[in-house]
Amino acid sequence: MMSYTCTNCNNLIHRKLTHSYLIVCSRCGSIAFQHEKLTYKPAVAPVPSDWSFLQPGAGFEYNGENYFISGRIRLQLCNDYKNFWCAGTDSGSHVWLMESFMSVAVFNAAWTSSNKNRSELSVEDTLTIGDSVKVKVEYVERCTSVTYEGELGEWKFSRPDSAFVQASNNDRYTAVFMENSQGQLLYLFGIKTDFEKLKLKNMIVWDEWK
Repeated sequence: MMSYTCTNCNNLIHRKLTHSYLIVCSRCGSIAFQHEKLTYKPAVAPVPSDWSFLQPGAGFEYNGENYFISGRIRLQLCNDYKNFWCAGTDSGSHVWLMESFMSVAVFNAAWTSSNKNRSELSVEDTLTIGDSVKVKVEYVERCTSVTYEGELGEWKFSRPDSAFVQASNNDRYTAVFMENSQGQLLYLFGIKTDFEKLKLKNMIVWDEWK
């Protein structure tokens, strides 16, 4: 894998993913690498503190494969937050692990265009994913800020004021929709799971209550 030197602090950064879109320096927080296809330049700001026990360098198992967390995109919503952890394999591929308030879901890395705009969606609407999977809109929120850390795979980087939509069904299938600059919704498709099933390693241990 390639290496990059941060132009701000000269920190040497070793690339871990085959298809990196953004690398944020762990030492100074500057953008050390940005893919040429990424036309929107994300604003640099520290990731706010939250009670997540995940971190870059943590690992987990999913569908018989080992993953390591390389970075995170944190979406601050009006009434919630979502951490999207980029998780790679030794082969260089990656998935997204969405986490907030002890709920977790794993998403395929590929973004898909929908035929919907934000204005067409409301809570309780039913959407069809692919040919047959039906999911119900759980909530529609406005993203108020976006922050980044570590190395990130392909993400449809959106502006802080974009819409965020989540829809799921009783079979634990779930989809998240993000709004692009034209107002069109793109989505990631995945499945909800439980932290216990992921066999997490190298987590943050909170001991504030001891």
